[in-house]
Amino acid sequence: MSIILRFCNSSTGAIDEHFVGFIAFAETTGEYITNSMLQELERNGLDIQNCRGQRYDNGANMVGINKGVRTRIFNINLRAFFTQCGCHSWNLLLIDAANSSATAKTFFGFINKIYVLFLKSSKYWDIIKTKLKLTLKPLSETRWESRICAVKAIFLQFDDVIECVNELKNKCDDSETLSDCDAVLNEMFSFEFIVAIHVWYEVLLRVNNISKLWQSAQVNLKIAIDTSRGEQGAQSSPLNTIGRVTLPVKRNGRTLNGAHDLRRRLNPLSSKLRDGACHDNS
Repeated sequence: MSIILRFCNSSTGAIDEHFVGFIAFAETTGEYITNSMLQELERNGLDIQNCRGQRYDNGANMVGINKGVRTRIFNINLRAFFTQCGCHSWNLLLIDAANSSATAKTFFGFINKIYVLFLKSSKYWDIIKTKLKLTLKPLSETRWESRICAVKAIFLQFDDVIECVNELKNKCDDSETLSDCDAVLNEMFSFEFIVAIHVWYEVLLRVNNISKLWQSAQVNLKIAIDTSRGEQGAQSSPLNTIGRVTLPVKRNGRTLNGAHDLRRRLNPLSSKLRDGACHDNS
């Protein structure tokens, strides 16, 4: 666990923040972590009664209202008010939202499958090192930012990734890898994947930009509220999203010789969403 102290400089009035160090935990209970933190503060000559705020991730052992660290510290010092970490809450919200959809889980599973395909051998990895400017990235369950990095590498280099898979298919002799290459190519050329990667790239890019803004030193409460409301409005209409996605998908469709099928399948979808929006407004 890392400990960071934020304090007000009494002479200048400026807010400073300093990294104190790491603490190795033998246990992860709220009681053990609290005692370890208090011992570290005492070792550095700091009085817990001077603490005016505390912030942790949203794990139950940290923020639990009965036995969490925040409650134990608050019981010792009633002025140590707890504030949730907005970025971590945002991260958990996104993870839960994505995990609630089987389609979303399948999509991200496939994104990771492309990465794993080239990770099997250093010779396979050399293919993407020579052809791709952005390296393929793995997914992380704890860092939502890894999703935009993984999707971005494929979205912005769609044709190049296909070339890499084709080259791998032509060079390898392993039957399992050959089968995996065929499966990856079939999925990447599918209508569902082309639409999904456009939608997810747009959503993840906006989400990541907000997360970065919230973590900046210049952010304040008003900026955070305004950006949150703006994002809520931008994502509230499925018709707006499909309208922004349709054009690039059709362009990719022509590249993949599937423009007719893409138009045939996108037009009813756009009409259905438009009819639904009109019905909601009536």
